[in-house]
Amino acid sequence: MRLELKGATFVSADLRNANFEFAILNGANLQGASLMNATLRNAAMVKADFSWVVAVYADFSNADLFQANFQSADLAGVDFSCSDLCGANLNSKRLDSALFLGRNSMI
Repeated sequence: MRLELKGATFVSADLRNANFEFAILNGANLQGASLMNATLRNAAMVKADFSWVVAVYADFSNADLFQANFQSADLAGVDFSCSDLCGANLNSKRLDSALFLGRNSMI
């Protein structure tokens, strides 16, 4: 069974090292949260708001991030391998060393 937290609010939450693998977080508000080293592999996060998030070295591989908002987020070292980033706002504070390997959808 998948953890389902559609529309959940985690504003400024400390979610360092959290494991949301396979979770459903569509429309979730994570503004300003700390997701350092968090695992969000294979999660569904359509239209989730990650603005101002610190997600250094987080794992978003194979995640559905369709139209997700990463405005001003710190995404250094984040793994976006094989993720769906179609329509996502990646106007981030930092994207250095982020991984975009595999079949990413970004159109």
